[in-house]
Amino acid sequence: MTLARSAGSSRRAYLTTHQAARLLGVSLPTVVNWIEAGKITAHRTPGGHRRIGREEIIRFSRAFSYPLPDEFLAASGPVRVLVADGDPDLGEMFQDFLTMRGSYEVRVAGGAFEAGYLLGAFQPQIFVLDPSIPGIAVAAVLACAREAGVSRTFACTALRLVSASQGFDGVIEKPIRWDGLHETLRRALG
Repeated sequence: MTLARSAGSSRRAYLTTHQAARLLGVSLPTVVNWIEAGKITAHRTPGGHRRIGREEIIRFSRAFSYPLPDEFLAASGPVRVLVADGDPDLGEMFQDFLTMRGSYEVRVAGGAFEAGYLLGAFQPQIFVLDPSIPGIAVAAVLACAREAGVSRTFACTALRLVSASQGFDGVIEKPIRWDGLHETLRRALG
């Protein structure tokens, strides 16, 4: 039985603390200590058992430069990208460009409400947001993204003033340089 199978290959699969300990090559108390210290986010079942999402394990491994087996990473499927931009043509161009690369699944949101819905329903790993969308509260949307387990957030804007100080991990400048976009996203996920 491989770890990928025991954890399930679905993007919504959860690992027990025992499975996480085996996967990371540490003891069960170490995983519990990481959870209690807030380094790993875990959910409790109605019976009081802890469950850790696959995406959380991947986020933890990247945040702390902790190696994961290739078979576990390969089972995670294509990179899910959510693009929230008021310009439907730009959203469609993102979708076409990244989908042609073959390793991305892209959804496009035209407004704040739709972006909030897709953060929960689609569970993206990367979130690209135009902070100038009318009616958007950037800090609130970024907080929702972090809560939903998004690994990296990018501002997509022509304004150079948007920065990490607003909570973004990076900036994709408009007009977009499509030749560098794939590399930017690849580097962001390690």
